[in-house]
Amino acid sequence: MIRLFWGLFFVLLDYKVTIGSAVIEILPDVLGFYLLMKGMESLAGENRCFDLGRHWAFAMSLFSGVLFLAELMNPETMMRVWLWVLELGALIVTLCIVKMVVQGIRQMGKSGVETVNSIWLILAVLLPLCHLLSWVPVVGTVSNWAANLASGLFLIAFFRSIRKSAA
Repeated sequence: MIRLFWGLFFVLLDYKVTIGSAVIEILPDVLGFYLLMKGMESLAGENRCFDLGRHWAFAMSLFSGVLFLAELMNPETMMRVWLWVLELGALIVTLCIVKMVVQGIRQMGKSGVETVNSIWLILAVLLPLCHLLSWVPVVGTVSNWAANLASGLFLIAFFRSIRKSAA
């Protein structure tokens, strides 16, 4: 379960550095999806959600790798718009994968998942909204902070849930 936590850590927290016009992710999603895939592989026999989720995590690790490389190539304005749309689609699939993880843990009968599920609902609304606002200069920065704060709260609740279920 700790791989699931670290996978979610890399996937949900979005810290980027801009050097010139190139954007570099500090916490690459590729690694996060790989860790999620490995974590779900170890739990695939426990629940169907993990079996289905690991295939999606594998696909997203490949897709996020392509997005990562595309961002490094310093794309022109029109290409940046297409990347932004693709990233929005990837965010929606990511939220579905996170929901599969939460459902899988809940169906396994682990305690403390209700709080995690409640915070996931907030993430499901807030993260796409923040992504849509990312083009507005000042509002985009504030919305990115809000998204990372909500993601951090989700990760804390998730970590507490898996620690409580391990005890």
